[in-house]
Amino acid sequence: MAKKNRHPLVSTLLIMLIVTVGIVIIALLVLKLYTRQGKEYELPQLVGSHIDSCGDTEAAIHFVIIDSLYNEDQPGGFILTQEPKAGTRIKKGRKVYVSVTAYTPGDVLMPDLCNGPGLSSAISQLYSMGLQGGKLKFVEGDANLILSQSVGGKVIEKDTPVKAGTPIDLTVGMGAGAKRAVPQVLGRTPREARRTLLMECFNVGKEHYKGVKTRSTAIVYKTDPPYDGISHYPQGTEVDIWYKDSEGVDVRQMLRDYKIDSSRIIYDTATTTEEDFIEDSFWQF
Repeated sequence: MAKKNRHPLVSTLLIMLIVTVGIVIIALLVLKLYTRQGKEYELPQLVGSHIDSCGDTEAAIHFVIIDSLYNEDQPGGFILTQEPKAGTRIKKGRKVYVSVTAYTPGDVLMPDLCNGPGLSSAISQLYSMGLQGGKLKFVEGDANLILSQSVGGKVIEKDTPVKAGTPIDLTVGMGAGAKRAVPQVLGRTPREARRTLLMECFNVGKEHYKGVKTRSTAIVYKTDPPYDGISHYPQGTEVDIWYKDSEGVDVRQMLRDYKIDSSRIIYDTATTTEEDFIEDSFWQF
């Protein structure tokens, strides 16, 4: 019995279908190979690195700068924050949103710090905007409330343009007999140390950078008055700071090796003794 021939149109359509499926499969394979579709990478820690040195990652990260803040102690272009965070699984070419240090100080609109939530919040706000705290002057008034804000002795009003990095002097209300203990700032950067001291109602005194290559690598290794956890000083007391280069320094070990000079401890009450201080294990790591 003779074999029935397939209709030419059916054969043509079948061939076209096979060719089309083949082309689609090849295209998908090429696309996957080219884009490495489906492969994920772990996003590295970028904070602290210069943005120009982060462009050669395997994930081909696309950086989007969402903010730049001037830091008087650090050159421009260093990453301050990143989103997504380090350790996040991302695909090739993912956008990563970063804030970086500014190369030059731009203008910042002065906020209204008076009648606000208090000194600590005011200092935090200044630094978050790219400004910095200047001298603190304490006068009679509601404790820790900002009474005036000024630059170089001149009162500065809200929304006045100010160069980033400008120190803002504050007049602050002082509670009766208010005293504070010097905060622990060992191992911190100059910016962190200044901010912490100001938030705790201390003024920054002389800063010593002998032996430090650049301020961006400096960390605190000594203060005067020193930290001891007990001695209290009047608000506005100046704290002198000594810095060393952080290269090769194990900050945790430096803190462990720190010794409190008990001969300098100021006891505020007759019932407090050095033995009480030691037994309470105030200094712990």
